[in-house]
Amino acid sequence: MSDDEILDALGTRARQRWSEQTAALDAESVEGWTPLTDSEQQDVVAGVLAQLGDAPSSDASEESAAPVPIHGRPVEHVPEPAANEPPGRSRWLAAAGAVLAVAAAVVIWRGTAPSIEALPTYEDAGFEGGTAIVRGDAPEAEVPRLLPDGELRWRLRPSTAVEGTVRMHLWADGAQPRCIAVGDALRVSGQGALEVQGRVADVLPLPPGEWVLTPIIGRAEAFAGLEDPCAWRAQGTAAPDGVIAGGSRTIRIDPPAP
Repeated sequence: MSDDEILDALGTRARQRWSEQTAALDAESVEGWTPLTDSEQQDVVAGVLAQLGDAPSSDASEESAAPVPIHGRPVEHVPEPAANEPPGRSRWLAAAGAVLAVAAAVVIWRGTAPSIEALPTYEDAGFEGGTAIVRGDAPEAEVPRLLPDGELRWRLRPSTAVEGTVRMHLWADGAQPRCIAVGDALRVSGQGALEVQGRVADVLPLPPGEWVLTPIIGRAEAFAGLEDPCAWRAQGTAAPDGVIAGGSRTIRIDPPAP
């Protein structure tokens, strides 16, 4: 059997074992899970290979070292080679098996993270505040004109009821784009409907000018892992799991009254 065939066989068996081990796990069993970083993975692999450097060859004592635990999961020893296998094959198999076991631990550790349920679409259910600038004859061309001391109220409704905790940020695209944390101005109903209400200067800490506001809506657990919840929108990339963008609305903020 060639080296490639041995590695393929080891990989197939490892994948079968990973499936068996993860099938019985539920999301609650890994609450608080954090993925391994690249440096952590490299440290694990380096530790295993360092021990293999001191491992006995095929013609040395049959006494074997203790399994190397990886995040609480022991690495099983690779079976001894058959009598007709060439010298050195034992150490090659041990190295391949150990690295595969490390990969198994990494895959299991990453693969058991609880999935984040997708959100339904949200529709604009009404915006109140300020006066309107009318562009043309179409009603949809109205642009709310807001004063910093004025009040605003913006309602968003999901297409289907949402269970769980929902949060919202606002992506304000204008002269100086920025991501705004809505904070205490946000109210969430039991069905997942959203309402932003408060003083304009508090909800939208923006300089005077025209802005395109896009609601960035997500589950609390999805936002928890994001340093900037709006970065994907600014970059034009796909939304993270459990996060969506609502319909955009153009507003204008006027300078404070003298």
